[in-house]
Amino acid sequence: MYQTTFLPILKLHQKICQTLKCFPFEFDIRTERLKKTGSIRHRKMFQFQCIVSALFLPAMLINLFFGRFTTAERYQGVAFFFMYLLAGAIRWNFKVDNVAIQVINGFLDFEDDLIQRQSKPTTLTKIMSKFIWLVELSCPMVALLQLALLLYIPCMPPFILSMSPNCKSASAGIFDLGIHIFESWTLLHTVYSAASLLLHIFFAGIVCLLTYLEILEREIQATSDVSPCIRTYRRIQILEQSFNAALMGRVVPALMLCAPSIQIIGMYVCINLREEIPMPGFLIFPLMGLDCGVCNVMVITMASWIHNVSIKVLSALNRRAGQMQKIDRGISRRQVSSSYALKVKFGSNFMDRGTPLVIQNFCLTQTMSLILIQRR
Repeated sequence: MYQTTFLPILKLHQKICQTLKCFPFEFDIRTERLKKTGSIRHRKMFQFQCIVSALFLPAMLINLFFGRFTTAERYQGVAFFFMYLLAGAIRWNFKVDNVAIQVINGFLDFEDDLIQRQSKPTTLTKIMSKFIWLVELSCPMVALLQLALLLYIPCMPPFILSMSPNCKSASAGIFDLGIHIFESWTLLHTVYSAASLLLHIFFAGIVCLLTYLEILEREIQATSDVSPCIRTYRRIQILEQSFNAALMGRVVPALMLCAPSIQIIGMYVCINLREEIPMPGFLIFPLMGLDCGVCNVMVITMASWIHNVSIKVLSALNRRAGQMQKIDRGISRRQVSSSYALKVKFGSNFMDRGTPLVIQNFCLTQTMSLILIQRR
């Protein structure tokens, strides 16, 4: 459940974000809900960071297209480009819209009103909690490994020094070091800001919706009056609508585009280019590939379960409504018929049980194609 499992992680994450000024929301101790920060300086810094992240992307893309790099260097640069694209697209919120944090507040309100706090989290909750901790640890590690990599290879694309035709193979001094630190700082605040939405709304929200549906299914089996269960399901529908409204337009499409791309390039670099990239900078590629691979397999699979589990819940509601007295049977069945199966949407599509298999098949096929092309 969100309050017992994910909220403590979010509070720790928010403390880091407050230091970096990369997330314009804060946790209100009095109401125990998220709200917009009251600091104008904090908001301005966040907006400045959004602009910096946005300017980095076209500069990287132009550098990759027109720079004089080898094929191996381009592959390395593309991995970083997709990582910046994923984090930059997710964190973009220049108008400081609070739609996303209302999803978290909605989960907390729902649990306060209807769901009793469970002492033992479910297996899915434990798995997702461990994965969130893995990504939380990866956020600073990625920035540090990027800095280490740039210290060893300062002219590595698609970063700033690689744009200069006079870039040397070794760092020239304080100016170059300052640029490397600036780039690592940009990556750090970008990934932490994006992680606030990706981890604590999308990932945690998927598990919460699944848990709510499982609890509701048990309540349907244990009660003879289906009306409270129908009302609970409709409240879960409202949570699903706010969840999709906050994520389906930008966050989920960015994840579906960039995570497989990073996984493909990460696997390719680990297999074909492991001897060309010095340690410890090389470690950033298996780290990115691991995070995105687990995300593509585990998180997308869980997201696809929401549709299947909600169909089971609707079937259980319909069966229980048919067992009610004749007076209430028709009303309850019409109420169930007016409800719909829940979906995690991206754009105009949604995730079903075949989505994870399609993504992994695509990733493995493209990785093998790149390896075979390189060896010819």
